[in-house]
Amino acid sequence: MKFKTRVAISPHPDLDFKTHLQQLDFSIFGRAAMRFATGEIKVDLQTIPLQITIPFLHRRVIAGRIGPFKLHVQPMEIAAEADELCLEGKLGGEAGINGHLHVDGRCNAEIEATGDIAAKLLKAAVEGVFEE
Repeated sequence: MKFKTRVAISPHPDLDFKTHLQQLDFSIFGRAAMRFATGEIKVDLQTIPLQITIPFLHRRVIAGRIGPFKLHVQPMEIAAEADELCLEGKLGGEAGINGHLHVDGRCNAEIEATGDIAAKLLKAAVEGVFEE
């Protein structure tokens, strides 16, 4: 015996998800310190006058000065340590945090089956159904 069957499925799921979280207050606190230290700072300034003689004035005039300049700075140390930090805020505003997800599905499935069933098997299946 031959059989043929056809099944068509067309589901259209419409899913709607909503979430709501209350306003979230947060606070972060910390402490920091900074240290600055220098060694000895020396400045040596020695001037050497520049003199010129003007023959008709019979005197010397200081035209300028030059000289070695020294600046000596010992190494300095700067250190910062973060011990504390303060940060406060609110996440979500007055209405809180809202989320919305909408899923709209369109699915189609068609199944077609054909085959042969032995007459004895079909007869046994039908008789079994009617006996129950």
